[in-house]
Amino acid sequence: MPFLPTRQGFDYYYGIPYSNDMDRPYCPLPLMEQEEVIVAPVGHDSLTIRYTNKTVEFIKSHKESPFFIYLCHNMTHNPLAASPLSRESLRTDSMGMRPRNGLVDGSLA
Repeated sequence: MPFLPTRQGFDYYYGIPYSNDMDRPYCPLPLMEQEEVIVAPVGHDSLTIRYTNKTVEFIKSHKESPFFIYLCHNMTHNPLAASPLSRESLRTDSMGMRPRNGLVDGSLA
């Protein structure tokens, strides 16, 4: 796949090979490490935590030498998909109030 970051000068790649809104029944959204599919389909609600955990792992294992990380969380646009933990934290604030703006139960409040 000539478009993957590993073919464009990056030493390491972990992510989905195209926009997360291109998930289709006939072509499940794959999560890739380097040039290998490791999960397909991958749940949209798990991508943010997967990317974050993999980035922290990389930083810890490369802390002795310089490196560059390009981390793009794709939960900043549709389809919106928060993890169960994030959805619960957005449900109410410390006083039991529902947020006026934000993701609640998969839709904008």
